[in-house]
Amino acid sequence: MVFAKVSLVLSVYSLEYNYMETKERIIEGSMELFFKYGVRSVTMDMIASHLGISKKTLYENVKDKNTLVEMMAQHHFDQEQHDLEKLSNTTENAIDEIHQIAVQMKQMIRQINPILFFDIKRYYPKVWQLFDSQKYDCIGGYIINNLERGIKEGYYRPDLDVKVMMIFKMNQVEWAFDTDFFPITEFNLLDVQMQLFEHFIRGIVTKKGLELFEKYKEHEAN
Repeated sequence: MVFAKVSLVLSVYSLEYNYMETKERIIEGSMELFFKYGVRSVTMDMIASHLGISKKTLYENVKDKNTLVEMMAQHHFDQEQHDLEKLSNTTENAIDEIHQIAVQMKQMIRQINPILFFDIKRYYPKVWQLFDSQKYDCIGGYIINNLERGIKEGYYRPDLDVKVMMIFKMNQVEWAFDTDFFPITEFNLLDVQMQLFEHFIRGIVTKKGLELFEKYKEHEAN
């Protein structure tokens, strides 16, 4: 009797694990396609084919494409928050921290088709609202912590209003993805983001901070 109960519990656990594993795989596989082609042009058929699963299996795990896009957005935020927390705990100082963010941003942007953000903003307003609501809770708090850290370390100007600069930085990142400001036929998304990032850094650092930032840039280039 005891063995039967244990076997039942293990079976249920195994089913739950396989379900979560499949759902995680679907989210990550969908992100690969969304990042490459945007959201609107990717169909559920394409996702199933990309993952090597049947549409039946796909719909057993995901209600519809809208739900999948919402899941993808939440997954992206969760991963981003995890990465930011890791950087905060492992970097040498605020300049090192923000430089590492720039490095990660470069890697991410190289994988993303700018049309992704246009599609989400235009065709998935609920998901775009999720970006708006969570960006301040997740990323905004992290930026404030970095600014306060840099001020204490003497690398950022002591007269900064950290809340104002956080709001400015958050919107600055968003501007670069706005195709009304920077049409994808005319501007390279990575170049725009790095120009704006450089502008932001040079506006907040002290002389000591700028010297350190240049050292990190030189080290990266080499």
